[in-house]
Amino acid sequence: MTASETVLQVKNLSMTYGSRGSLLGRSESAVHAVREVSVAVRKGRTLGLVGESGSGKSTLGRCATLLLRPTAGEVLFRGESLLSADHRRLAVLRRGFQTVFQDPYSSLNPRKTVARLIREPLDIHRQGDRAWR
Repeated sequence: MTASETVLQVKNLSMTYGSRGSLLGRSESAVHAVREVSVAVRKGRTLGLVGESGSGKSTLGRCATLLLRPTAGEVLFRGESLLSADHRRLAVLRRGFQTVFQDPYSSLNPRKTVARLIREPLDIHRQGDRAWR
């Protein structure tokens, strides 16, 4: 893979939460959390999402890693469609993701050392041998 290759590509991604009835019998309209967003991240680059609260940043990130299934669009990781990958293949592909959620207290346990936090996913996915980790 060359430095100019695209690692993650999101094409025309949309996420809509469907309408539902309320307690008073009124229906709520659909919420369009993300509408037709396209981004590409090349090897060695970082993408930062900036926007107001409720603008869809977290939803876009969750859809890009398929923690949420988008209602429309396409997500490619190293040229392979995540939307068409089965559960087993998706688990293998997710090993290449580096997701840090916005709430550090739910993402990083303050009782663990940085070394332990970094080593934990390597242990879970059996990357390298124990000495390497």
